[in-house]
Amino acid sequence: MSVICEATRTSYDIDDSAPSFPASAASRQDGLCKRCEVLALDDGKQGGQIKTENGEDFVSFGDKRWLDLDYKLEDRLPALPALSDSAKAGCGFCRLLKTAILRLVGGEKTPVPPDRSHVLAKHLRFLLKPGHNHDHFRSNHERDQTVLDELAVELFFSRDEHIDECRKPRPRFAIEETLFFEVHAAPGQCARWLGIARQPVAPSALSAPGKRRLNELIANCSPPQCSRTAHSFVPSRLVDVGGREGSQEPRLVLTSDRAKLANGTSSDVHAVPYVALSYCWGESQPPFTTKADSLPNHLQGIALKNLPKTICDAVLVTRALGLRYLWVDSLCIIQDDTEDWERECAQMKSIYSEAYLTISALAGDTCHSGFADRALSEPETSLQFKSSLRPSMWGQFYLKLPHPAGIDERSVFSSCMDPWDFPTSRVALTTRGWPLQEWLLSPRKLVFRDDMVYFQTGTHREAENGFITLEESLNEWANSLKNAETATQRWYELMEEYSQRELTYKQDRLSAISGLARDVSERLTLEYIAGLWASDLQKGLLWTTLAEDDEDKIPFSRRLGELTCTDAYMAPSWSWVSYSHGILWSLPGLDLSSSHVSLHPSCELISAITTPHGLDSFGRIKAGHLKIRGKFIQLPSPKVYLASKSQSRLLTIRTTKPDRDIASVELDFRFDHHITYEGFITPLPLRDTSLEGLSLLITSKLDDRTVGGLILLPTGVESEFRRVGIVLSNPRGMRAFDELETHKIRIV
Repeated sequence: MSVICEATRTSYDIDDSAPSFPASAASRQDGLCKRCEVLALDDGKQGGQIKTENGEDFVSFGDKRWLDLDYKLEDRLPALPALSDSAKAGCGFCRLLKTAILRLVGGEKTPVPPDRSHVLAKHLRFLLKPGHNHDHFRSNHERDQTVLDELAVELFFSRDEHIDECRKPRPRFAIEETLFFEVHAAPGQCARWLGIARQPVAPSALSAPGKRRLNELIANCSPPQCSRTAHSFVPSRLVDVGGREGSQEPRLVLTSDRAKLANGTSSDVHAVPYVALSYCWGESQPPFTTKADSLPNHLQGIALKNLPKTICDAVLVTRALGLRYLWVDSLCIIQDDTEDWERECAQMKSIYSEAYLTISALAGDTCHSGFADRALSEPETSLQFKSSLRPSMWGQFYLKLPHPAGIDERSVFSSCMDPWDFPTSRVALTTRGWPLQEWLLSPRKLVFRDDMVYFQTGTHREAENGFITLEESLNEWANSLKNAETATQRWYELMEEYSQRELTYKQDRLSAISGLARDVSERLTLEYIAGLWASDLQKGLLWTTLAEDDEDKIPFSRRLGELTCTDAYMAPSWSWVSYSHGILWSLPGLDLSSSHVSLHPSCELISAITTPHGLDSFGRIKAGHLKIRGKFIQLPSPKVYLASKSQSRLLTIRTTKPDRDIASVELDFRFDHHITYEGFITPLPLRDTSLEGLSLLITSKLDDRTVGGLILLPTGVESEFRRVGIVLSNPRGMRAFDELETHKIRIV
């Protein structure tokens, strides 16, 4: 459960008579038409009273939770002529309201349903929220003052003939919607007087107010547990970004001689704080990388203008934070040196976990996108304020449309949403494989989105607009590593997600999670084998494809090629890593990812061996096998056979006497040729085909009536098999499985 923090007010050197940064094109100094003059808030007429706490005066509206405004507008879609004319005449709120209504209905060119042709806007209300426990925003004060949070506008849509009905407070035949406009104000006397907690967002993170806010976000992380102490680990190479003033071009430095590293804050050569960057390369390699032949030049200097925009922004942000060093994979790893790549890849856990902070560039989908500038500037308008209770108290605040990236599409203008609850499916970084471990391993993250930045530590998270959350722990990854059971459960959840992410090179599937695997293994002393954990193979082996039906699975010949091709080798067949598409932990009809499902071993693991491809023992491998002793049978046998049901397209294992189902089968592939069904039950012809020798091994026990296992295919070597599917028994089949003989086999 979140704990809302009301911290002491940070001092700001801001002129109350002007915005904290230049107004964008969408936030001009607008006037108000006669109808909209009610937005010029009169604190006296609204029943406000002057109160004083801690030597500071402010206006109090008592127990009120909203301030009603006398407003009414009738207009017609799609052109909205009344709002359009007023906006052209200079009314900022009419312009903003028109934009909001058109966005709500899908745009001016969207056909208007007959029952939405007429619109009535009324019931404008400034919404007030309790200040002392305000809804997640960092307060500008520590006092019991309501917070001016949003402006709500009720809209009624109807047919022309229902105009009379629409004049009623709650029309019978109208469709009702509510728009919410966020209230922002620069820190200063106007914000303190009215209790406006939400701050404006700078047009660029690298503008003067943007840089100041970045440093505030980090400084606001005041709890001792959030502070970072320098560690002895330093990556092999770092980018020296130069001083804050930017008079020196960046250059690559070797960290082997730490005495030559200038950290600018300490004479301790072991304390070298650096920033790590997590970003998307894009479809192709960055045009600017460090290679063996360019390394000497990069040690001399790197022209900032030659760097891709995202890396350039990272250099400038590092400078703005007063830090000297930056780690970027494309520059700090020699890209055409295999040994160097493997050596640095093996250090990913330390690189991200020991960084002073990680810049996470959610904005942008390539290294050329950049992340410091706001990709989207939401419309807003400024409102002048002068207190009628105290005329010397004046300033301005803003009404702004919420950013669509942070809003659920079903409630397009509900601005009450948590700014970190946004659809990550739209963010390229969350679709790529490598960034998953970079995110989880980084204890402190400066996250750049299209609309704002936020800073997160293990217990503290604050957005650029002031939204703040304190929890006992925000680091789900660290929380999951308390014991082997929670760690493996979290591992399965993460790997299900990771398996659906994209990698430029499929052979990197193990390398891109090696830091996570190393972290689990070192903390809990667990044996890691090709994406699985030796202590939990009874569940780990029972993964299946994410395909909803056979047509979504890869053909048998292609699957066999993945498992036998040396150049494209990813992992042994028993590991989910060997399957190049999404997977999940499931048996037919049973979700194994649930923490409530408990499996027990039904076989003996004799040995589990993998051979690393290079220097990283947790990374890419070139071979691997399991030796297992368990209950085993070849299909078909005199007692059981594999069949297909024509209606459900399910594969089942059936007994011959009596002829009935005893288990369900899920294969990792689809047949290369369509099966011709002969009646309701079709025994699959396995002899004299590529599936001859198909076998079953029981690996796991769910309860006294249910077991699970693997479907195996012989490799041609005696007692050696490859996994090609999974099986789950039904209660009627337990006797048949109990009678199986025990064999020792090898699975590759």
